[in-house]
Amino acid sequence: MKYQLAIFDFDGTLADSFPWAASVVNQYADRYGFKRIEPEDHDVLRNYDARRLMEHLGVRMWKVPQMAMDVRRRMAQEIDKIPLFSGVSEMLHALAASGVTLAVVSSNSEANVRQVLGAQNTALFRIFDCGASVFGKSPKL
Repeated sequence: MKYQLAIFDFDGTLADSFPWAASVVNQYADRYGFKRIEPEDHDVLRNYDARRLMEHLGVRMWKVPQMAMDVRRRMAQEIDKIPLFSGVSEMLHALAASGVTLAVVSSNSEANVRQVLGAQNTALFRIFDCGASVFGKSPKL
């Protein structure tokens, strides 16, 4: 059976944003008074979804919308620090060449997603559904 559509999350799937995000979260931890992400916890925490990570760190849910907006804005300023995972470009080109429609759903901004993907990879995608709530991607899928 040939697949017709591939839907990707962006952060942590196409882009290796966790190291950058962990350093930023630690700066917010100091400012907002929640637990820091320690280097020895990276491998475990990178597999947590946003809600579980916030609970683990002790982030108060009412602070999440403001923090998410701040993080998106900051990421736009530091976007050159976010790489794609190795092999992503080749995979995307292979899927597109085989006729698979590519889509991305992300809580990140569309501008950030397009910048990290680069012009050649961006051109392969037919659907961008970006700016979703940190906790609201599932309904979009």
